Amino acid sequence: MKFLLLITDVYPFVVVTDLFGALRARIYDDEARKWVLVTGIEAIEEKLWNSTEGSPTFDEQKLPLRNSLGIVTCLFKSKRML
Repeated sequence: MKFLLLITDVYPFVVVTDLFGALRARIYDDEARKWVLVTGIEAIEEKLWNSTEGSPTFDEQKLPLRNSLGIVTCLFKSKRML
């Protein structure tokens, strides 16, 4: 609850559901990057195209409240750059 109040104080004109959707997407993007690093660029096609292993799966991620404000700040900086 404190996190939600902090976010709405720092970014008062942001829709909270949009914010959490963007935060969740960022966390899964990070997981996908980790998968690519572990798999290796050369092996991605092999892992995704007609793979007998199936599609890659990712565990459900918890929103890391410690890092969330930093991630949200990065998202807003990225948005301003567009």
